[in-house]
Amino acid sequence: MKPDPTGAYWRGFADWATSGFDMPPLAVARAEAAFIDTMACILAGFATPAFATARALDQGPSGRAFALAAAGHAFDFDDYDVPSIGHPSVVMVPVVLALTSQRHAMPDLIRAYCIGVEAMARMGEMVNPAHYEAGWHATATLGGIGAAAAAGAMLGLTREQMLTALSLATGMTGGMKAQFGSMAKPFNAAFAARRGIDAALLAQAGADASASAFGRDGFAGLFHAAQDLPLTAPGAPLSVVQHGLIAKPSPCCGYLQRILRVCVDLRAQAGFRAGEIEKVILQVPPRNAAVIAQGIPETPDQARFSALYCTSVALLHGLPGLADFAPPALLRPDVIALARRVDLRPLPANLSPADLSPDDPDHIEIHLTGGRVLRRTEGRLPGSPDWPMTQAALAAKLAGCLDMLPDANPDLAHRILALAACDAPAELARDLWAAAPTLPLIQGAP
Repeated sequence: MKPDPTGAYWRGFADWATSGFDMPPLAVARAEAAFIDTMACILAGFATPAFATARALDQGPSGRAFALAAAGHAFDFDDYDVPSIGHPSVVMVPVVLALTSQRHAMPDLIRAYCIGVEAMARMGEMVNPAHYEAGWHATATLGGIGAAAAAGAMLGLTREQMLTALSLATGMTGGMKAQFGSMAKPFNAAFAARRGIDAALLAQAGADASASAFGRDGFAGLFHAAQDLPLTAPGAPLSVVQHGLIAKPSPCCGYLQRILRVCVDLRAQAGFRAGEIEKVILQVPPRNAAVIAQGIPETPDQARFSALYCTSVALLHGLPGLADFAPPALLRPDVIALARRVDLRPLPANLSPADLSPDDPDHIEIHLTGGRVLRRTEGRLPGSPDWPMTQAALAAKLAGCLDMLPDANPDLAHRILALAACDAPAELARDLWAAAPTLPLIQGAP
């Protein structure tokens, strides 16, 4: 590794990641919940074309992580966080599961996961929000760096090997928000997982790389760094403690979750009928509006990024679930008719550089016949540490996801929920993979 002062932070990160740092109980609890949530999303995703296509790649550790991540992100039901403006768990959990062997205990998986989330979050502090606003899909770009850190921890890399893996991962970076609304979005997460494992394996095999890949002459400069260093030293505190994770109650874009919660609450509290809704006005921060601006959707992937569609479902039928993104559901006349009366309006500017800040709330107006107008402003995030998903809700989410696989062993849900007591994680990882339907490889695949 060539010496370079711009790599000082990441040299320190590699030092920290390969040391025996303490795992706070809150970090362990949040990581365990993230594993359960992500495995639920993977199980649902096993039933999607994205997973069927992803299985065309090789089935080594990199290929398996690719397929698991594609499944986990296929419904956009997986968690996300603020510093990365991305989806950390759907990258880290597949990486960790793909590399789990008989020598690993559950605490090893939790530690590797937290190390990966840490790398992704701290690089996010360095480059966001400019990085995300420039069009990069942070799950793909920053996720690959986090994946290299998680893979390095699972493989037991040395300090120098970890630094090399992180550096190699910066050079493998790619993935654009322009892919939102298509199968390529879950593939962005999948490529991040695959690249992270590949970078770690190359480092383990003796590859070299340059520390200058991190700074303003490398990744940070090329990918719109806002500052020279992340805001927080690695592990001080862990990002899963400092920022937490945001679990999704509904399988669609994170920028829709506040809006949908308000719609469901207003529907229950105000008692209006569908025929009374004349129009709906959504005013949201411009960073959010640019992502959820899909029109009347023609595909499930588009529907997950359509404020028009998702708002209409929430107002007419309740919180959107997996069934609301099945192709036949997109054609419901009542939903389409209301979607045409939803007006999405970007606010003039984001007031906070932090993503989904309470300082940048969503504003909703529902105009009813007779001149009645319901108004609500919401800055809280459902599923966040300030408004957490309950254990019962997490169990219900897992059950709903497992229902997508009618032939799956129902005992798998009990084992996943009992993750904290799991004494054979390699067997759990094997059985999760075995729950996938047997599908032929895509024609023309190797």
